[in-house]
Amino acid sequence: MIDVHPPRRDWPLPTDATPLPSFHVTLIGRKVFLEQQDEMAKVWEEVRPILPLPPQAELDATVNQAVNEDRMTWFLHIANQDEFRSYVQELTSILDDAFTRVIGCGFTNPETDRYFHMSVANNQGGDPLKSIGSITNPNGP
Repeated sequence: MIDVHPPRRDWPLPTDATPLPSFHVTLIGRKVFLEQQDEMAKVWEEVRPILPLPPQAELDATVNQAVNEDRMTWFLHIANQDEFRSYVQELTSILDDAFTRVIGCGFTNPETDRYFHMSVANNQGGDPLKSIGSITNPNGP
């Protein structure tokens, strides 16, 4: 996950949308890390200093909406999807190398087709952990 500090925050939102207190782009879903939490703890200090800087998020100005049962999330499309995809491939490779060296088994990221976006609001009181994380591209693949 990388923090994002958008230059503007005056997005047009409906009355049932509560803005999030801060903004980020998820690079690799937390479920992937939760499943490998102990292993990650063993390699993190070695990996952290060599991680490259992430790309800057190029945010589309249009606010989109995702709905999942009773949850709604409003989000902005990240225009430079390919840069983010390449960056995540590089992160995955670095983690895989470290896991193999330190633990003896590789690191796998099953989310190779992640859609990168920045959530700006939800109908869950603005709690970012209650936003819909598995949003798909509203413009298709």
